[in-house]
Amino acid sequence: MNRVILTLTAGMLLIAPVALAGGGFDVKVQGYYIFDFLAYCFVIYVLARKPMASFLEKRRSDAEAEIAEATQLKAEATERLERYEAKLANLEAETTEIEEQFRLDGQSEHDRIIGEAEAQAEKIRTDAATSVIRESSKLRGQISTELAERSMTRAEALVLERLDAQRQQALIRSFIDELDKRTTLDSISA
Repeated sequence: MNRVILTLTAGMLLIAPVALAGGGFDVKVQGYYIFDFLAYCFVIYVLARKPMASFLEKRRSDAEAEIAEATQLKAEATERLERYEAKLANLEAETTEIEEQFRLDGQSEHDRIIGEAEAQAEKIRTDAATSVIRESSKLRGQISTELAERSMTRAEALVLERLDAQRQQALIRSFIDELDKRTTLDSISA
């Protein structure tokens, strides 16, 4: 209702200068203008009131929705900005921490590789020592066997060289007598 009164007042104020410029206010002339203007305003008011009100209401609700959406987007953007700024602030510390972790991992891997290499070297030394012992034992056996064979060959050659037929017969008799004595002693003690 206030809008209608405001509109009528504005219309009269617009017509008043025209009426005064034309020689004063004549009800027959300017009255019809005022009546036509008021009728025109009334018709527009009646016809356009509901569509205009719904248009304005829709525009108002759309504006409120857009403002709410913009406020929400701004809040989300501010939150995201704060997260990124916090990440950027922690980036130097994170970088240092990651570098330190890589250094520790590298040192750990280095120590592990050195440990494995030392273990393999010790195994190789142990295997080599075992192999040397085995080979020396084998060589001792071969040398002992060869020495025994050579000693037997040499002893046989010496015995054959010093032993004549008489001595051989004497040795055989002596051996047989010795065996007889032993069998006699064994049968007595049994």
